[in-house]
Amino acid sequence: SSSGERRAMTTPREALEALHRSTSGWRAGHNWLGGGSFCRWHGVGCEAGEVTSIDLGGGGLGGSLPPQLASLTSLRTLNIDESRLSGTLPAELGKLPQLETLLLGGNPALSGTLPASLQSAGGLLSVLDFSGSRLSGTLSGALIRASPRLDRLQLDHTRLSGTLPGERSPLLRYLFVHSCPALSGALAETATEKQADRIVSSRIIGTVPARLAELFPRLLAASFASTRLSGTVPTGLGELSELRSLWLVNMSLSGTVPAQLGKLGSLRELEMHRNRLSGTLPAELGGASPLAKSLRRCVLAARQGPHQPWHSMRPVDQPGADTNRFVCPLPASLPAPCAAHLCAGGAGWAGWRQRGRGRQRRGRGSKAQQTTETGN
Repeated sequence: SSSGERRAMTTPREALEALHRSTSGWRAGHNWLGGGSFCRWHGVGCEAGEVTSIDLGGGGLGGSLPPQLASLTSLRTLNIDESRLSGTLPAELGKLPQLETLLLGGNPALSGTLPASLQSAGGLLSVLDFSGSRLSGTLSGALIRASPRLDRLQLDHTRLSGTLPGERSPLLRYLFVHSCPALSGALAETATEKQADRIVSSRIIGTVPARLAELFPRLLAASFASTRLSGTVPTGLGELSELRSLWLVNMSLSGTVPAQLGKLGSLRELEMHRNRLSGTLPAELGGASPLAKSLRRCVLAARQGPHQPWHSMRPVDQPGADTNRFVCPLPASLPAPCAAHLCAGGAGWAGWRQRGRGRQRRGRGSKAQQTTETGN
């Protein structure tokens, strides 16, 4: 018989034994290969004698995944994240008809391409995580089309290339594709219009979607940190009434900070350092504005750090790297978290700025004649 036929006849116990043989780092307490039911083995979950889950995440297992796993036709969850898996993904993973959750993130030696079978098979797939691996190849739009229940897609810190699929996913809430320098495309065409509540992007080329509030009215957290997005800060961001965290860090944004951000009455965290923003900060950000009442953390220049975004695996800012230039003095009504250290001692980041046909430069002369700007 063919190898495909032999695999089809593999029993659940044989499939689990194949996983044990192809991996390393097992401990005595895992109790695998012992007598009695395999449903009592560490990390194995069963229903009616069928394997429905394998949860070995964080256990440090090495080795590779065997193709025999495809015989576990009732498997809903496969979790071997934060481990030492290596090699490539078997195409047979795409043949698991009941698979809902696949967590293989945090395996830096896992390499090869994302199997086409996996990108076109997941009718029930809701969680897919390959973050922090060396997976490469092209991300296909078929993954979104074939996974109508997709809730979380986590591909950050991989080597996947191509464009983000221009498909809508009605249930997608978490999209993590930051630090994937080979990906491009329009983020707004990738997630759901009404269900998404958290977006983390990659090195996507283009601009911050102007219709973000229209597409994602329930958005709670949005991060475009360390991307190649440019342009201005969309005024429409002020319509995201439920937004709690906004990270626009280490990008190529220019222009001024829009006054409409003052309408964000739920926003608690705002980070916009390491851009090319300039001009006068709007008074509408402070005073009795909704933003002034809710804001707890505000970083407009790297000197207000140090900073480590919640979604990042490494710092995105470095001292001396900020290029924002805000005109001082700052509006008196600016929220204290935003104003701290921006114009420290009345000087801040002092440079020169052209006004009309004349230039005034920091140095000799009256401070009243100098135009002071903020930066790192």
